[in-house]
Amino acid sequence: MKSGITRRAIVLAPALAVVGCASRFQDPLVLQSDACYLEHRPGTELGGLTYQAVDRLKSRAIPMLTPDVPIIVASISDAQRLDETSKFGNLITDLVKSRLSQNCLTVAEERLRSRMHLKRDEGELMLARDANEIVPSPPYASVATGTYAVADERVYVSLKLIRRDSAGIMSSVDYVVWKTADVSRLLGETFPVRT
Repeated sequence: MKSGITRRAIVLAPALAVVGCASRFQDPLVLQSDACYLEHRPGTELGGLTYQAVDRLKSRAIPMLTPDVPIIVASISDAQRLDETSKFGNLITDLVKSRLSQNCLTVAEERLRSRMHLKRDEGELMLARDANEIVPSPPYASVATGTYAVADERVYVSLKLIRRDSAGIMSSVDYVVWKTADVSRLLGETFPVRT
């Protein structure tokens, strides 16, 4: 009797594994996907899409990326003007930081003030972009950064994990964000958006 159960388990295990893999990739929101590229249906939430991209970015960098390898996340910038970003790029940057830290990696917050700034009627602020107000940058081994390019109906985002010592790209992932009214506002666009 025990050998019959064992035989059934051996026969069923591969079948269950195939079903598990198949259901994992049957996301109704995904239009196109592989290990390095994501494209979802219009209206897909930006946070969830960015989290999926970061999960793929991290998984492709293992074993080079571990909790003891400090990471900084630089602003996601405009592909044509690398020294500029937008609310969209800043939001993607913060989502990347959040997701990497949620994955138990050591992520430094580059904008941390050296002391709390108290602002009447607004609160206690600890983040800044003024170099004179922030703590010195901690040592880091890798950088997460990227670019975005704006088209008529979509925004193309490219994320990379780069080794600081060699400038070698450890991992990269690209994804497409459909331009909704919210995305256009984050990009600073004021013209009407097609829905």
